[in-house]
Amino acid sequence: MRLRVLALPKRTLGTAVEQPYLLVFDRCTSTQMDYLGDVDWETWKTTVGAQGIVVFPEEVDLDERQMSEIDDTVVNALRVALAGF
Repeated sequence: MRLRVLALPKRTLGTAVEQPYLLVFDRCTSTQMDYLGDVDWETWKTTVGAQGIVVFPEEVDLDERQMSEIDDTVVNALRVALAGF
């Protein structure tokens, strides 16, 4: 299984700028797909601040220019969320 972060178009409201992103899981085995099928994705999205989460059994090609750096808050939240996996 591979996890990547896909940056979505930035949102600007006045001087505030937000960089929304999606979590993209791909290369998932059937066991991982079964496990991920039972995950509470709404809690995950809230925990890590993602706009959405997508899961694929096969490899998905993404535009590398849209890949986002993951800040420490997201990394720590993902560690907690993936601890039991």
